[in-house]
Amino acid sequence: MIIVNPDNTNHTISVVPRFDVTPGSGELTMVLTDSYKNTSDTLVNTFDVSRGKLIITFDYTFRSEGRYDIAVTYLNTSEVLYRGAAIATNQDTQEYKLTNNKFYY
Repeated sequence: MIIVNPDNTNHTISVVPRFDVTPGSGELTMVLTDSYKNTSDTLVNTFDVSRGKLIITFDYTFRSEGRYDIAVTYLNTSEVLYRGAAIATNQDTQEYKLTNNKFYY
């Protein structure tokens, strides 16, 4: 689950893609779907890859306390790199570890 702040318009998210992608090898299409309104927006974005994670920067005005579905597609092949959900909240998030230091990534 990705947490974004609706008070900001510029956002950077970090996700693990389904397959490797290298910067400069093509463009990504990012589609945000508002789960409540059932409306979709295709966003202009920039991306980078760092230590296997896809880092995407984009501008968007989120609805406070809204839930969104995210789909990131590699434009060259139309393959889906990432599919997930985001919540827009300005509350402080908690650090939660599922494995409680049992596994290290």
